Amino acid sequence: VTVRRDDGVMLRGRACVVALPLGVLKAGDVALAPALPPRIAKAVAELPVANAVKVAAALTKAIWPDGWWNAVCGDALFPEVWRSSEQGGVHVVVGFATGSRADAVAALGARDAGAKLLTQLDAMFGIGASRPATAACASTALVEW
Repeated sequence: VTVRRDDGVMLRGRACVVALPLGVLKAGDVALAPALPPRIAKAVAELPVANAVKVAAALTKAIWPDGWWNAVCGDALFPEVWRSSEQGGVHVVVGFATGSRADAVAALGARDAGAKLLTQLDAMFGIGASRPATAACASTALVEW
């Protein structure tokens, strides 16, 4: 097996394991020689690739209990929610969705998608009518994959 890097350097070996995201493989951005066997190429072509979105909220304070890092919310708009490390007084929490939920989030637009994440966080961490995520929000951002 011979692999040529972007800088032109050639690497040789007895074998090579190639692990690519399905979307990259389907896009044809990586040349494989010899080509994939026909049955594998057909399977790759027929597999669906779902989109994904992340919505991040920057909060001025932590709204979660000590030790909380993530949650799976199966029936929520954002089935996966996790926090990043605090840096400079900013606490970032991320909502993640794929497939039809990602489509729904993307259709909302950045502002409304951020508001939906804050509403979900308020429901998760609020007590009674309190809205801790909404009150502590400095900004939100939507990233489509």
